[in-house]
Amino acid sequence: MTRVPAKIAAAVDLLRIRPEDTILEIGCGNGVAAALVCERLGNGRMVAIDRSETQIRRARERNHAHLAAGTLTLHVMTLERATLHEAPFDTIFAINVNCFWLRAEEPLAAVRRLLKRDGVFYVFYEHPTSAKMRDVASVLRTNLAHAGMTIRDETTTGPVYALASALAAQEWPDMAATPAAPPEADFPGSVAQHVDFAAPHSTNS
Repeated sequence: MTRVPAKIAAAVDLLRIRPEDTILEIGCGNGVAAALVCERLGNGRMVAIDRSETQIRRARERNHAHLAAGTLTLHVMTLERATLHEAPFDTIFAINVNCFWLRAEEPLAAVRRLLKRDGVFYVFYEHPTSAKMRDVASVLRTNLAHAGMTIRDETTTGPVYALASALAAQEWPDMAATPAAPPEADFPGSVAQHVDFAAPHSTNS
């Protein structure tokens, strides 16, 4: 059995997947996260895109059962040019995809176009150092705000920094809360204070 990297397992655990959801992964690589997500879907559907033909070929090899079942669709495609009949999506996510903090305008416009009005967009990064992740997080927050996205939550768990945003101010529980925990009454006034990048585990426990 192929070992699942900790950053991918942690990221998928933070997605609030419902069996009926339609989900888009941006930059799916060899399909490890797609496999984990599909295992949690019932009659829902997942679409995964990557600009690399080699990576999509590997993702097909890994996920042949999910493809045969019709749960997963894979495309060699850039986000900016993505035209997908499954859209809009309940959840869109990306793991270690740098365009959202390097050249964000067109990618985030595409996310807005593909996301449901009450959907959630997750960005996940494995933070190599606290200082670097602070810099990336600051740029991400600014880019999302400029794109008209509302930041709903921000957390670190294990090796992963995660930021969830939405098109509008939808109610959304703390990502790091256990499933049985009630939603927070409100989100932190300052997400910068909500996250301790030096901490090895989630700051929300």
